[in-house]
Amino acid sequence: MLNQLIHQLISIDTNNCDASDTEELLSKILAQYCLDIGEKAPYFQFEYEKQMVLQVREKYPDYPIVRLAIITGINRHRVSKILKGEAYLRYSDKVDLLLNYLTSYCQRHNTQRIKKHGAFESFQYFCTVVANGTFTAAAMADELIEQGKIVDKGHFYYLLNLGE
Repeated sequence: MLNQLIHQLISIDTNNCDASDTEELLSKILAQYCLDIGEKAPYFQFEYEKQMVLQVREKYPDYPIVRLAIITGINRHRVSKILKGEAYLRYSDKVDLLLNYLTSYCQRHNTQRIKKHGAFESFQYFCTVVANGTFTAAAMADELIEQGKIVDKGHFYYLLNLGE
């Protein structure tokens, strides 16, 4: 599918084309690419920002950072870090972060068992800490079960592959 989309983009006649059609096709290609490689949108956004800043710097090497920030629409502090090579992905996947909390909890208590509900040190509690209002505990549990990271055992979840 990705190859088909790329060939469609290549075959676009830029002189007789509506810009919104090209943008839509390009967005489809990028979305399909991210899904194919298993990356989420913020990863692509980080790479996009970096390339945008580097290309503008190449085109206008004498412009100050503030001017580059205005042209790209990216925060001047972020532009500076990108140019220095200090920029980082500003995104932590909530499911990965939750898994880190669960792993840390299980290692501290020398167990693989985590209560589903409770006010403190439960799966529900960790979900609230990680993704307060963004995702429900049930949705995050479903994702971790789908990934094979936890197993549902009644009132508890069991963390699999704790040593890995």
